[in-house]
Amino acid sequence: MRVDFLDQMYYGNYKFTVELDTGSETGYHQLTVWAAEKINIDNVPLSKFTLEQLFRALIEPHKSRLQAQLEKEKTACREPFDEEIEQLKIPFKDAQGKDQRIPSDVKWQIRALQDQKQKAEKRLVKDFAQRELVTLDRQCFDKTVLQEENRLFEEGHFLRNFYFDEANERYIDNFCRKFALNPAYRQEVLSGRARWMKRNALFCRNILHVLGNESSHCNKETYDSSLRQFFKWIDKHIEDILALPEYQHLKEIDSAFDPNQNELDPLIWPAVELLNQIPGVTTRFSCQGVSGTVQFQGLDLLVVSPHEEYAYVSFATLEQSARDAIMALLPAFPGISAHLATPTVFHAPLLRSTGHNLRFREELVALARRVLDEVKAEKV
Repeated sequence: MRVDFLDQMYYGNYKFTVELDTGSETGYHQLTVWAAEKINIDNVPLSKFTLEQLFRALIEPHKSRLQAQLEKEKTACREPFDEEIEQLKIPFKDAQGKDQRIPSDVKWQIRALQDQKQKAEKRLVKDFAQRELVTLDRQCFDKTVLQEENRLFEEGHFLRNFYFDEANERYIDNFCRKFALNPAYRQEVLSGRARWMKRNALFCRNILHVLGNESSHCNKETYDSSLRQFFKWIDKHIEDILALPEYQHLKEIDSAFDPNQNELDPLIWPAVELLNQIPGVTTRFSCQGVSGTVQFQGLDLLVVSPHEEYAYVSFATLEQSARDAIMALLPAFPGISAHLATPTVFHAPLLRSTGHNLRFREELVALARRVLDEVKAEKV
């Protein structure tokens, strides 16, 4: 994966970052936008603002009083430097007080004093802000102006992917502006109700399922064309696909349980429990897989759900005796495919569905029981 930063924009209380992930399934045809909301102004110390920002937010009469005080202190700060510079120039003035040619060494001294004056004034301004402004009660500032001046943001989060023709500066800019400045639209996006969210989810869910074989035997240009056409097809038919009774049925079934690290998928739990009873076996991860697919205009589609296409169980421990027992019995269970090679950093041994997950779940229970029965028989 390679991510390139492309752009950054600010609207309202949000910062948007646009990136290109050339390692994604859609490669150069996809741009990703991340959003970060401004930290609430009540949680931002006044010391995080510049003097100019604080003065813009300061309300009267404090603003006029402190601006006058600052100018007075700046004038006092500049005076000794200006006086010393004038003393250096006196020997080189004519009778009318006009500057004559000043030697280079004196010019160097004057420039040095001017630099010192600028630095001293900057120190004064910084000290003034800390001494006079940062210590003021927050009621002395306009909260709305402070929030506008605020440049501190929460951690960014993924907001949206843009594909193909939509992945252009104008389209993305309009979206970000609308998201930041239109509360109703922002809520539609955050609640997952926006049309493009449903379309993008169905598109991404089915790229490998529908076009996976093409990526291996087609050239890049042909595959990219198929990818673009598939996206347009999804965009055209998204409402009709989501309205299919079978789609709604499968979505309800497969979304009933949201997978997490602390709880097994309920439809594969019986098999996993039995597998862990086999001596020399400890499972690592598992997924019950999808409960089916839907047909639409000749295409077989996966429903958007939290489960993977193929059900599987991977192993943290699989001793040779257990491996041999499973492999010996496997021919009787055609719904299960074995990938039990020696584990590597990237791949653990696993048993996976051959495509019919309901059958896989049932056969995996039967396989685990057969192995357990053989182990018990050997002990007798």
